Amino acid sequence: SSDLYSQTPNIVIAQILGASSVAVYAVTYQIFFSGLLLVSMLSLPLWPAIADAYQSGEMDWIRRSFGSIMRNSMVLAVVGFGFLAFGGGAIISHWLGSGLRPSSLLMIILALLYLQFTFNTVCMAAITGLGYIRERAAVVIALGVANLVLSIVGAHLWGLVGVGAAQL
Repeated sequence: SSDLYSQTPNIVIAQILGASSVAVYAVTYQIFFSGLLLVSMLSLPLWPAIADAYQSGEMDWIRRSFGSIMRNSMVLAVVGFGFLAFGGGAIISHWLGSGLRPSSLLMIILALLYLQFTFNTVCMAAITGLGYIRERAAVVIALGVANLVLSIVGAHLWGLVGVGAAQL
């Protein structure tokens, strides 16, 4: 489901804005997504421990651990946000050429998306650990549908920036 969610914008961009626009968005998105992988490696292993603590009634441990992981993940995300939002365009331009340099606004929007994904990733680890699997699945499906509709509208109205904003 995360592949579908992450690829939906590329499909919409290709259909509405053309294949050449996909490269700019996809490269930029993947650079931000690579930062999220670090957060995922730190937070997703937490859910089995939360499940065990929940079964044992250790709610204080869950609150402390969740708070600690959330704080550390958000600090990491803010550092990544600052670096990529303000330096990522130059890095992409130097690395792949000026033709793939994203706009500053797209960089800021994807940095905000990265912060949101960080928050969501930590929350999903806790939700999974607490056993709310059906609810999580329903939210993921609803987000996927909303992402598709808003990406189409955003692409028509504001181009790549609209597609990025649709994911917020």
